[in-house]
Order: sequence, then C-alpha cells, then structure tokens
Amino acid sequence: MKSQPLRTTLLHFTELETDRLILRPVTISERDVADFYQFASDPETVQYSFLPYPSQEPVLRMISSYFVDDPAGKWGVELKATHQLIGYVELQVDDYNVSGEIGYLINRDFWHQGYASEAAQCVLDLGMNELKLVRVQGRYDVRNAASGRVLQHVGMQEEGVLRNHRYFQGDFVDDVIWSKVQ
Repeated sequence: MKSQPLRTTLLHFTELETDRLILRPVTISERDVADFYQFASDPETVQYSFLPYPSQEPVLRMISSYFVDDPAGKWGVELKATHQLIGYVELQVDDYNVSGEIGYLINRDFWHQGYASEAAQCVLDLGMNELKLVRVQGRYDVRNAASGRVLQHVGMQEEGVLRNHRYFQGDFVDDVIWSKVQ
C-alpha cells in the first residue's frame, strides 16, 4: 500500500506550538487580515519577499487564495502572550525527492527576538522527524544576512549561492541556499 502524499500528511499538522508561539492556520478573520496587513504593508519587512500591499483588500484576497484555499504546510506565527499574528512560516514538500523547503517572514516590530528561528526550528523538526524528509532547505536573498542567521541557528549548513536565481523588483538577485539532511 502506498503511503499518502507528504502534502496530505501536512494537513494533519494544523497547529504547532513552541515555548512562545502558536503556529496555526491563517484565516480571513478581521483580526488576521489586520495583523497580516501590518507587516505585509511595511516596505522594510517585505523588501526581499514581495512588494508591500497597499491596503487590506488585496491582503484578504491573498490570504484567501494562498493560505485558506491551499493550507498544507503553511502556518501563521502567533504570539502566545498576545495572540497577535506576527508573521508566517511554511514548509513546501516534494514527494518524489522526499525533501522540503522552509520559508518565513516576521513583522519587523518583532525582529531580533528569536521568533523566526523558533518558528523555523519547529517546522524543520516537523519535516525531519515526523515527515522523515531526507533534506530540508532554505533560501534567501544574498542581501538579507539576517535570514541566513536564522537558517544557521536552526542547524542548517550553507551550500552556496545561486547566481541571478530570480527576477525580483526589476533586477536579478542571488539567493543563498542552506540545508539540513538526514
């Protein structure tokens, strides 16, 4: 009997918990949309990820299509103490290669407090221990050294630079790739 696809298995992990965070589905609730807009509209927070959102309406549409319609491996990062949504973390999986890729974004107001590392570690542990992935990688824009420190904190090793890897905001950018393997 063939095992279920990794994406399907991810759907069983709707909520994860760390010491300070709850990783849970992002919803189209008024509060989630407002919290998400707070960081998604900040040019400094999103400068390496996407263009800032100009209003809450496109944030609502994005949450609906990206997080609600396809929730596998995607979590909002909520502070336990205040229940504020301060970012998101994701684990995209590849069944054929039994591998995954993590990504994360944290509201600038909460940088340098270890939240990105805490959320990334939780998702990395899920991938390696529960899903038995043989490899999990993370990529970041070479100009975003803070993201590299997150990957280093969670035990990944730098592999190299993907030159002119993607076209972003009118220019080709280099991405640094890190990984952890079984």
